[in-house]
Amino acid sequence: MDAISEVSLKTYEAGAELHTHDFHQLVVPTTGVMEIEVDGRGGYLSCSTGVLIPANSRHDFHARPGAQFIVADVPLAYVAQQRIALDPLLDAQFFQVSNPCLHLVRYFQSATAPDSQAWLNLMFCTLANPAPEPSLHQVLCGKIVDFMQRHIAEPISCKHMAQAVGVSERKMNDLFQQVYRTTPHAYLLDLRLRQANQLLVGTPLTISDIASRCGFCDQSALTHAMKKKYGLTPGRLRYRSRF
Repeated sequence: MDAISEVSLKTYEAGAELHTHDFHQLVVPTTGVMEIEVDGRGGYLSCSTGVLIPANSRHDFHARPGAQFIVADVPLAYVAQQRIALDPLLDAQFFQVSNPCLHLVRYFQSATAPDSQAWLNLMFCTLANPAPEPSLHQVLCGKIVDFMQRHIAEPISCKHMAQAVGVSERKMNDLFQQVYRTTPHAYLLDLRLRQANQLLVGTPLTISDIASRCGFCDQSALTHAMKKKYGLTPGRLRYRSRF
């Protein structure tokens, strides 16, 4: 591999056996979750946690169906060339996806032709200069979002989400309004629709199967929610993605 990093969106339907590679690898989830072990150290990737896998580290992983990640293969020559100080990140391996990092993730997802090298440099600079420690409100909301991701195919209620972090439903609603300016229910619906969108575009699954995997009671419920959000039915959205 030369000194240019490769950055791409990847979807995994299963996992990978124990393996190594001669470059560092940055993995940041956009949707879904991944269980991963790096040199015997286990971790759980979600929308709030990413990983930087050191070169030649033995690792394997298992991703949930429909999970999507930004994956950057980073040659050692690139690190030297760019004079990027990665040692603290390589030692820690797992990192929290701060709000500035999340903005970069969303940009890469939505950009038609993102500049991968510029994006990666910005991401490493952001990771090397972390924002102040998150508030308790942000930590609790992050835990609730992780719960949503892990149980996205299930009929999650606000009661379930609140119980997962030990707060009342009213307190949870207040927290989400303060941190995300929306309700837990609306946030969950957005997660489900984004995952459904990715499955429609990136897999041959039937619309009925996608509805089930994303927590909608049936295909009609997905169609109604998607048409309200995007102005398109699932079938139409899939058709347009092919042209």
